[in-house]
Amino acid sequence: MTLWVVRAGENLSSLPLFERYDVIAIGWSELPRSPVGLTRPELSELMTTTYPTSSAATVSNYTGQVWHFVNTISPGDLVLVPLERSAAFRVAQVTGNAETRPELAGHCAAVRGFLPAGDAAKHPQVGHACLRTVCGERTSSCWGRTLLLASSPSSRTASFPWTSA
Repeated sequence: MTLWVVRAGENLSSLPLFERYDVIAIGWSELPRSPVGLTRPELSELMTTTYPTSSAATVSNYTGQVWHFVNTISPGDLVLVPLERSAAFRVAQVTGNAETRPELAGHCAAVRGFLPAGDAAKHPQVGHACLRTVCGERTSSCWGRTLLLASSPSSRTASFPWTSA
């Protein structure tokens, strides 16, 4: 199990998308095709043609970010979504492989399903247990009260309770 940080866009602009579709996602909506299923050289070429004025270092950075989201993050890994201007994070466990969803094509290049890890206000030990599993006992104690965890809705029609406590 690995711990990843996935940001929800500038000013948390993608957070409503994460909540509505129960996904974590990467932007890159300007890519002319999905990065899912591409080899790393193919992805690098796609980035180069999509961003022709970007330097080789920038294209390499972009390629690495997308490559790791699509190919390195695995089901069972944990994801922290930092909440801007706050010491809080949302925590979830990845449940599926990267995929492209047609209904989200204008918003993001790839998504992954997730399962919220719990509600920190009610069960702070859940988040600390997740961090102990990934980071070790000594590391998790430094997180203190910085965690804000999500709880799973009771049904698909329920509102997703990703709100600050």
